[in-house]
Amino acid sequence: DLNHPFSIGWALAFKMMIYGFRREPEQTLKAAQATIDYCTEQAYPFWIAAAQIMCGWAMFELGKKEEGLKLMEDGINLFGFIGSIAVYPLFQGVFAEAQLKMGFNEKAMDSVNEAINLAVANKEIASEIDLYRIKGKILMGISNDNEKDAEDCFRLSIDKANESNCKSRE
Repeated sequence: DLNHPFSIGWALAFKMMIYGFRREPEQTLKAAQATIDYCTEQAYPFWIAAAQIMCGWAMFELGKKEEGLKLMEDGINLFGFIGSIAVYPLFQGVFAEAQLKMGFNEKAMDSVNEAINLAVANKEIASEIDLYRIKGKILMGISNDNEKDAEDCFRLSIDKANESNCKSRE
């Protein structure tokens, strides 16, 4: 029996992230809610913010789009409030994809560009790889005239993945 609250918080959060990476919204939602409950009790704001974003993503994917988008935005804002930049680009990318699906193309582009800049500055290669893929999708969502720029983003994502031996989630 583990009696180390910080480790329990991490374990709950990583369970949530694994379900999210596997694109399993029902399981992500359950795990995110458990993470929020436990980390609120223990006062771990980093994982509360992450869990809000993943809970919002799951709700969004399950059809509660406005509510999910708002919860993701709340989590992004909490990251800003606590001053954390660790894995922030990853979560900003999740948010940008939801914005794109809602048709908020310019907001999605702003979100992904902010995330890319931060990922590059902090050498978060895994986030950067996914963010270029998302940027390519956003460019295509804005206009088919952006096909060349979108393709460049997709190729950059693939090249960076190959350089760092990362496997894509897609």
